[in-house]
Amino acid sequence: MQYYLGVDIGGTRTKVALVSEVGRVINQNYFQTPKEGTFLEFSSQVKEYAEKLQEEADKNVVAVGIAIPDYDFDLERISVPTHLPIEWEK
Repeated sequence: MQYYLGVDIGGTRTKVALVSEVGRVINQNYFQTPKEGTFLEFSSQVKEYAEKLQEEADKNVVAVGIAIPDYDFDLERISVPTHLPIEWEK
């Protein structure tokens, strides 16, 4: 069976979940989305949570899906989200 990682970046919290190929949530966790800091700091925190979920479940992840508001499909980039730290723009 294959497993996937889902990351939902919200203005209040960021959720990370490990899901089976049939859509069953194996494990999940969340943390408060930081109101300051850099994108690199934030992405390190996402990675830490994702690795912990994967290790606890002892599953190999084959793909990752990320949900984030304000994605501009025409420009193929994230617009400056009003609810996320401005430092992420840089």
